Amino acid sequence: MAVELDADAVRHAKVKMIFHKFDHNKDGGLDRSEMAGLVIAVNPKVKFKDEQIEAILDEVFKTYGEYITEGIGLSFEGLQQTYDDGAGDVDRDFEALNLVLDIPTPAPLPAIPAVPEPPAEAPSEPEPPAPMEEDKGGFHYLSTKHMVEALESLIAQQPRAQDNPNNVLSSPAFTRAVADLRTQSESLLPVAAVVEANMAMGRALMKVGRTEEAKPSFVRVVEIEQQNVRAYFLLGNAHYSMGQLAQAREAYSQSLEAGKADPEAHATILPQVHVNLGIAMEAEGLLMNACDHYREAGMLNPHHHHAMKLLGSALYGLGEYREAEEALQNALYLDPKYADAHCDLGSTLHALGDDVRAGQAFERALSLAPDHVDALYNYAGLLRDTGQFDAAVDTYSKVLELSPGHWQAQLNRAVSLLGGGKGEAAQRELETAYKLTNRVELYDAVKQLKRLYKENKKMSSALAKLPDRGGEGVEGGAVDGSFVVLDPARMKGSGPTVCNPTELAVALDVRAYQRHTRLSKVPVTALRAELSETNFETAPRERMVRKAAIELLLRQLLPEALPPETFQQAVRALNEKVISAVETGGGAAAAAVDLGLFLAIVALLCDGAVPERKLVAFEALQWRRGRPEGTRGKIMRRDAVGFVQLVREIYLPGQPPMPDEEKSGEEGVPDVGLEQFETLVDDYFPILYTLRKLEVYDRTRHLGMSCDVCRYAIVGLRYRETKSRFDVCATCYSERKAPAKHAGGGSSFIGGSSRNRVLTFAEYVTGTDKVREKFGLYGRTLAKTPTTRGGATAGGGAAAAAAPESGGGQAETVADEEA
Repeated sequence: MAVELDADAVRHAKVKMIFHKFDHNKDGGLDRSEMAGLVIAVNPKVKFKDEQIEAILDEVFKTYGEYITEGIGLSFEGLQQTYDDGAGDVDRDFEALNLVLDIPTPAPLPAIPAVPEPPAEAPSEPEPPAPMEEDKGGFHYLSTKHMVEALESLIAQQPRAQDNPNNVLSSPAFTRAVADLRTQSESLLPVAAVVEANMAMGRALMKVGRTEEAKPSFVRVVEIEQQNVRAYFLLGNAHYSMGQLAQAREAYSQSLEAGKADPEAHATILPQVHVNLGIAMEAEGLLMNACDHYREAGMLNPHHHHAMKLLGSALYGLGEYREAEEALQNALYLDPKYADAHCDLGSTLHALGDDVRAGQAFERALSLAPDHVDALYNYAGLLRDTGQFDAAVDTYSKVLELSPGHWQAQLNRAVSLLGGGKGEAAQRELETAYKLTNRVELYDAVKQLKRLYKENKKMSSALAKLPDRGGEGVEGGAVDGSFVVLDPARMKGSGPTVCNPTELAVALDVRAYQRHTRLSKVPVTALRAELSETNFETAPRERMVRKAAIELLLRQLLPEALPPETFQQAVRALNEKVISAVETGGGAAAAAVDLGLFLAIVALLCDGAVPERKLVAFEALQWRRGRPEGTRGKIMRRDAVGFVQLVREIYLPGQPPMPDEEKSGEEGVPDVGLEQFETLVDDYFPILYTLRKLEVYDRTRHLGMSCDVCRYAIVGLRYRETKSRFDVCATCYSERKAPAKHAGGGSSFIGGSSRNRVLTFAEYVTGTDKVREKFGLYGRTLAKTPTTRGGATAGGGAAAAAAPESGGGQAETVADEEA
């Protein structure tokens, strides 16, 4: 019967088999030639140069000097420590060597034959025994062994964590005892013994999950040896385990800085430092900076499949799908059984529109790891997007079995049920998702579904009515006869401040992008502080910076409380539209961004008065060319025109380009001032004032009123037709939709007018407008219908009947002026 081992025991056995395979002389250590053979054998696809092998060996024998025995080489414990530190992958090396883990049944020890005693000799004076040196346990100093033994004794007395038996629980007494051991180490001589003891104790504590007690040991080491690359690296690991991301980033950066003194000597650990620094930055939301370090790790160690996978995932998060696909394919070339890489490759291919290969990638990931939650969730999304709603529902159900609190899966399962025509089940799923998140959007969706069922609407009709930008209807054409799409000539505003539907549609799109990027949370005046050459290492002329520097700038500008995931989404949106439009060539790794142009473009979407936004954009363009700052300066006309044209391409895609005569300008006038610049912006980016109105009022809820077209609760601007008195939301108004029965699309058209009657809309910006309107109507009615002693009304029935319409018109006019 074979002996069953846990994961740690299996790992230990694999390392031991690798060690014995290359310990050719069986002396219990791997000398330089044996280590060279190991390095070459586990990297069969790499052709190392002699100097590369020598650099790797120098780093190993220097870094793990405490495990080196003179004349013998690296001990088994030393090899195991290299794997524990991430310098190699045990499973990959074991597979590359074609080794098979075979743990045979223990057999009884053979009988030891009796050895005849030697013949008796004449007694002689016994020689004194040779002094025996105590085993140091693989350390340079015996004191380190004693410290570690004392620490292990303390650890053995501590209770184990229920969720992870490898970790121990702490207590005040344990913390004090560890601190006492650390204090004792200060009396050791030489100083190198203090370093070795603290490194050993820190590692021992990290292995059992006691990061808080381990961190002071690494801090003490870097106080003594400020160029200790490994100590800074382990200190960064400790900070990261404790959730101290900024401190972890600082420690990893110091490790890299210390490694610059002798990069060849630290060739094995520096790639892992770059990877860990990238992981810490990614946890803070800094994907662009993380990509730089993943690339650096890949250049230092071309076999680092984990670095390639992380690079692909980060590039996917930035929306750079082609580069992400290439990185993930490289990771899978190095490790074809990497389930996480298959999962991310599936998501990348789906984003690129290659759904067939995406499905194959997800299936491969699930064949390697059937309970891979991310693979299941993303695969379900692919099934949903390709119309396989039943299969998507089943896959989302598997996600919820593995992760019951996965509210995104709950929500998307509801969407899949809705797509499959199972509205009641979808409503229950939405209610569950709302209970998990309390998101107001889900609350509105639940209310919408309940309202539709009360009105006995079919789900297909409901889906068709949901507001979207998918396409234009035909004048008079209706979905289930519920609404018509009006010709532009049939719509007008009740006053000059009422938004034009076409302009509002564009402004709504820009507002959605502004909210997605969170630029509306950035005061436009904060950009002025960045218009200084001292803030960036910039080229003298066009102020070009790396994309990673732009990301750090955005991290400073956007609210500190912004979660990393939300920040990543904002940077991704900016990268896809704005940053990509102002970056130069050189590939993703070497691309540079025109900082002044970037600041000018985002200034238009930052928080502040419209004139202030245009002023900051003007100053950014001045700074870009090194011209004097301030409103009295001028900028080159071609810069101003190029800026406005680029703004239109980014924020108003599909709009016609600026006319040629505007681009050329007045003959002999090469520069423009602030006033001319503002006129240029107003003429060719006219939605700024409408956008400002949306920023102020797009969260207004109109006392529970719903849109008469899409049936959703109206949030934001509300538009009321002044004669038929129906209400529509801003989205339906921008799409020129109106209820069929009020707009001439059905037999119940109120008023009996022709189908071509012009509809006049008033704009409401606050929820109290409805209350004001009611009071205005009531007051008007009383004023026009005074009673006489005989009980008759003065003015007759005609005046009384006309009062509500007259009062309503007056109330809408007042609200329009407020707007």
